[in-house]
Amino acid sequence: PLTTGVGCPVVLRLTAADAGGRGYCMVVKAGRGANASDGLLPPGAAVVYQGEASEVAAPPKMGLYDGCGASDYQFVWYPKRGQEAQVYSFCVNVQERGLCVGAACALRAVDRCFAVRVAKCRYCLGPGETLMAAAAKYKTDWMQVWGANPTITDPDDVALYTPLTLGPIYTVRVTDTLQRAADRFGTTSDNILGANPDVNATLQAGTALCVLPAVCLFGPASSAAGAFLDAPTPAVSPL
Repeated sequence: PLTTGVGCPVVLRLTAADAGGRGYCMVVKAGRGANASDGLLPPGAAVVYQGEASEVAAPPKMGLYDGCGASDYQFVWYPKRGQEAQVYSFCVNVQERGLCVGAACALRAVDRCFAVRVAKCRYCLGPGETLMAAAAKYKTDWMQVWGANPTITDPDDVALYTPLTLGPIYTVRVTDTLQRAADRFGTTSDNILGANPDVNATLQAGTALCVLPAVCLFGPASSAAGAFLDAPTPAVSPL
């Protein structure tokens, strides 16, 4: 399947044309033709009509629903948090537009199916979003995110929809607990669960965890900049 991340645009061009050469106009709909509730799009996705494909010549128009060359559609989806670690299988149905109904029309329709996997620890910056804002969503520090993306030379100049690695993937060991994993990487149990919607408090050996290890420890005044781990207060001994 195609692999993407949270907030990353998944755009598929879907061009539909009458394979019989009769110039019938075609329409692309979500789901399988035989069962509209089967093969539905992922939550938040849409199929959008874009117009007629300019590179395909339209034949002469003879009736109400012909005279078309090819119709362009786009599948558009921006996965959201909580959709990670899943493979979304979906279909679109291509059929004649207009008066085509019944079994004969269904036989001439075609299904096309796709699969998209939303990976853990992958994220794309949205419009106006900065590394700092993205890091704050995951309760980590922007320097941790910058450090996980060595190809980014200027953290203040990251292009829209740049794919980011949020942190490493850690494979759970037999002896691991959620708290032990959090302590190992300097984070919290809640942060691990927030970045891994497919796991719960009881970790299973072999599970892949997205972890955002603490690389910077700041005081409370710095938490607005994306650092959510307060530096420990040093013990003061009386003189």
